[in-house]
Amino acid sequence: MNSSNDTPERRRFTRVPFAARVILSNNTGIWHGDLMDISLRGLLMSRPKNWDGIINSECRVEISLERGGPSINVNGQIAHADEQMFGLRFEQIDVQSATHLRKLIALNLGDEYLLERELAELIKAHLTT
Repeated sequence: MNSSNDTPERRRFTRVPFAARVILSNNTGIWHGDLMDISLRGLLMSRPKNWDGIINSECRVEISLERGGPSINVNGQIAHADEQMFGLRFEQIDVQSATHLRKLIALNLGDEYLLERELAELIKAHLTT
């Protein structure tokens, strides 16, 4: 696994473990996998069988939060990958999905101050890019 993007110095967003089913798609197909952890900026999930993901390639994920319930829909880029898992860096998220993501992170962090600090960091990062 490429760990250059995984260093504590680079990571400004806390990952929270969360189990959920994920549908991954791009212009070549659709695959299913399992979410391992998630942050405001990205996710780590199991590598689907027969998936030929390429670093920096674009894809879309749909994270099912509960059966028949809401989902988080995100466009992103593959940040790193190995034989068992890969990381996706979020690039675009709709308002409703962002609201669900914020609630999921808040419930799992248990620290409102940390969540607000990370949201401010996310906004700052988007304003400077």
